[in-house]
Amino acid sequence: MIDVENELFMLYKEVSRVKKFKSFFIDSPFLDEEEKVREKNRVYVELIFKLVFCLIAVILCGFLLYHYLQGKIFKIGIVVTSSFFLIIALTSISKALTKFAKLSGYSEVYLLRRAIIYDAFKKHLETRRFTVNQIEKYLLPYLKSNNEDRQAGSITTFLKIIVPTIFVSVITSCFTLIINSAVEETNLKQEDFNQALYLWLALGLSTIALGAMVYTTIHLFQNKSSYNKNYKLMETLFYNYLLEKGKGSINKPKRKS
Repeated sequence: MIDVENELFMLYKEVSRVKKFKSFFIDSPFLDEEEKVREKNRVYVELIFKLVFCLIAVILCGFLLYHYLQGKIFKIGIVVTSSFFLIIALTSISKALTKFAKLSGYSEVYLLRRAIIYDAFKKHLETRRFTVNQIEKYLLPYLKSNNEDRQAGSITTFLKIIVPTIFVSVITSCFTLIINSAVEETNLKQEDFNQALYLWLALGLSTIALGAMVYTTIHLFQNKSSYNKNYKLMETLFYNYLLEKGKGSINKPKRKS
């Protein structure tokens, strides 16, 4: 008997393993030539020297600015200097990653990472000797169902539902309070009422903006969860595998909002 949940968990472990920093950047088993390994080490050593240089330069510049500048000019100088060397550091990291990717024949590191993850997934899947029919009828539907359950049962999903309601209730309550006050206050002037409405409008717009920021943050946090992210990635990998095997007619359903 095939344990579908265990098979998916083993695939999950394999995908998680090859994505880890140590496996990808340090061990790099896909660099099977000794010359490429030595070149990778040279790239890393060069990057470390550049980053150390930037750090030392920032510290030295900080001391010099502290002795010769004061007040706001000193703060501006620190910000400008730090930003300059930060740009140099980020540029150095980007170039090092590009060199690292090119050692395996890819122009960008994200392309290499995507290929390595898919190759590991495909190799493990084919080692288990699952047929396309088994994947399409059992593994993929079970995975999709579990992913939907995880997403529906998460605290972030609950917050994404309740947060908009809270912010809408705040706006509605403020408007109701203004109207009720106007009805009860017989001496309320028109200009005072208009001022209250303008205040409500400003409060409403601010509340909408804040609510949008909170909702977006929750959405990003939900998508960044490594556990859920890896299982969702596996779903995509399954579709890629089926398409590669000639199942081009399969239409992936739209993601639920």
